[in-house]
This record gives sequence, structure tokens and C-alpha cells, in this order.
Amino acid sequence: MKFLVIFSFIFLLTTPLLAQPGLKDVLSDHWASQAIAELVSLEVTAGYPDGTFRGSAPISRFEMAAFLAKLALRSGPKYQKLIHELRNEASVLKYEQQQAAFATSLSGTFTPQIKMTSTKAQAGYRLQLSMLKNFMANSWRLNLDTIDTGFNSNVNRDLATGLLDFEGRLKLDRWDWKIKVGPGPIVHTEPDNVFPAENKTVYDRPRTGVEARTRVGALDFSAGYVARQVAMSGLVGVHELTSQLGFHFGQQYLYFQPHYLFVIDGGRDVLVEAGLDWRKTNILLGYGGSGQYLRLAQKIGGWLELSYDTVSPNYRSALCQNEFIPLNNFNRYVLDGTTDLGVKITQDLSNQVGLSFKADSVAGQSEYFLWQAGLDYATSPAMTLGVFYRSYSVPSGVDQFSFAVPTNSRMVGLSLSSSF
Repeated sequence: MKFLVIFSFIFLLTTPLLAQPGLKDVLSDHWASQAIAELVSLEVTAGYPDGTFRGSAPISRFEMAAFLAKLALRSGPKYQKLIHELRNEASVLKYEQQQAAFATSLSGTFTPQIKMTSTKAQAGYRLQLSMLKNFMANSWRLNLDTIDTGFNSNVNRDLATGLLDFEGRLKLDRWDWKIKVGPGPIVHTEPDNVFPAENKTVYDRPRTGVEARTRVGALDFSAGYVARQVAMSGLVGVHELTSQLGFHFGQQYLYFQPHYLFVIDGGRDVLVEAGLDWRKTNILLGYGGSGQYLRLAQKIGGWLELSYDTVSPNYRSALCQNEFIPLNNFNRYVLDGTTDLGVKITQDLSNQVGLSFKADSVAGQSEYFLWQAGLDYATSPAMTLGVFYRSYSVPSGVDQFSFAVPTNSRMVGLSLSSSF
């Protein structure tokens, strides 16, 4: 019924006309030009004051109300039945939106994978599930992520404290509240260093904490608490108080974010960050301990991403661990005293086939070069077959975490990702 009504509406509006719409951004050979011209002739619309129609721009409910009201008054009897049906359709859509506002949904991804070197092969999987429950503007979400447990039988992570996390969103007046309960980032350790390029891969999971955020005009403000180190007993070792003040001006966004970390009756530490997002450029400056941090990131043409991270020695204290800096292209920490130059390229060859390349060159206390080339094939909208080749070069034979590794190692991977 919905498609029949819409089709009928389009059919009636696209009656051949002798005149064109006369709007600057509607060409005479555009597929909708005749329909727009009839609306103009009926004085249902005259476009915007600058003489444009802006056919690709979103339409507000106010504009839609004015549009239908004018159409009902000026279009004549042949449209009345159709407008009545459109009203019925609008009622159905409103009902569906109301149902969606209280809907419960389940989604996920299942990814089996095979990794191979010249001497060893390993099969495994990763399962990610998410259950979302809406309550109008509020919601809660429960997530399950098997992370590295399916790839290595030696890894044993507790279900409640390692694999599950919870997020609740609540809107109160002008404030958006977010409550999270989770294990925090989980660092994978590769037993026997069979796949050295996989060692110390970070699974970025949410930490337990609460955040309140609001916006007034061009200003963003948030404040929150994070439990940074939590023992199996539930005792919090390191606490964090953080806030952020951001300012939007044009296509730029400038923000300032301090972090205060402390242990009850123990140590204290402060990190301060200032960032600028300008179109597709990101600049981040950090100061903490006795050092500084600089990040430059640039996106070019939607297919190329470049990043440069340099961290001075002693930037982060023991309370900070290795965090407060984005992970590199291989989900690894950028450590103090190192510089990481990254590149990422993605290119679609067709609707089904995509090529990818990523690399990180790290210099400093331990140097390495890690790169990967991959090919993805979408067998269906919900299923993708991927193959990749990865090369890892560590000239010193000792990686940045002081593990002995081959100076050169290679790995081939094959995966099948299914979403539902």
C-alpha cells in the first residue's frame, strides 16, 4: 500500500508540462523537473529566496506541513483522495516510529578466521553481539565480545568481567548522561610468539564510568568519572576525573580536555590535551608528567589517511599505563619515547570488491615496520570474504615490549565476516 500511494502521487505530479520549473539548480533534463514545475505552477512551492529548490536537502516537519496544506487547497478534486491516503500513510509511519521508540533489537557479527605462517596455522573466531532496548530518548545496550578467546585456547577471560559490557543513555533536560560498565582495554599476549605481529594487540573495550554532556550554542561541555584500574574483586585502584570544553566555529572544532588521575591515599597525575578538528585535519597536543605529545592526522579524498604521532619520554606516569593516545593502524599502543608514522588506503574496485593497505613505521626505543595488504569480497550485503598478507620487520630482534622476535615474519589470513 505504501509504495502504491507514493507511486500514484509521483504519477499525478509528473503530468507533462509545457514550462520548466525556473529554479537555478533544477535542469530541464532532470528526471523530476516536470513534477517540480507543476508544484511551482500550483504555487505549492516557489523554492528558496535565492532561486534554488535544494532537492537533496532534508525537509523539516514544518516544511512538510506547509507543503501538504498548500497542495490540499490548490490542487483540485483529483488529488483529494490521494492526499487522504497520504494522511493515512503518515499515521502508519508515526505508529511505526512510536513502536521503534520502545523497540528491542539484537545485532551482531560472527567472524571465523584462519591465520598462517610458513610453520604454523591457527583457526579461530570472534563473536560480537549487541542487544539494544529503547525507551523514547533513553536506551540501554548490552554487548558481548569474545575478543581473543576464540583464537587461542590458552586465553581464559571471565565472562562477566572480560567479555560483557553495558551502556545506558539517559536524557535529562539539556543534559545527556552516559553510564558504562566494562572491562576497559584488553591487551592480547601471543603465547610462544607464534604470530609476533599479533602480540600486544589491544581490544578497545569501554571502561566503567559516568559522563554528562550538554551543548549551549556553539559550546560543548562534558564532565565525567572513570574507574581506570579495577581489580577482580571490584576494588578500584586508579580513579579519573575528566572534563571537556569544545567550541564549534564554522567547519572547525576546538576542544580542551584535562584528566586528573589519583589513587586514594596514593599518587596523583594530570594530563592536559588540546585539539583542533578542521575539515579532514586533526591536531592534538598533550602535556603530562615531564613530556609532551603531538598527533597530526589528515584524510585525503576519502581513500587516504595519514597520521603522525610523536611522544616524548616520561609523557605518561604509571597511573596512565599506555593510554590517552589513539591506537595505531594495527591496534597497538604508541609508547613513550617513540614516533609512529601511519598510512591507510582503502579503494573500492566495484560494489563488491575492495582493496586495502595499511602500514606503521615506528622509531624510538624499538624500531619496527608493519604493513598489511588486503582484498575484501562482499558475497552478499551481510557477508564479506577477506584475505590479507601481513609483514612484520624488527631489525633489532627485540620488539617495543622487550619480547624476542624474528627480524622478519610474515602471515597470511583468511576470514569470513557475517553480520545479522
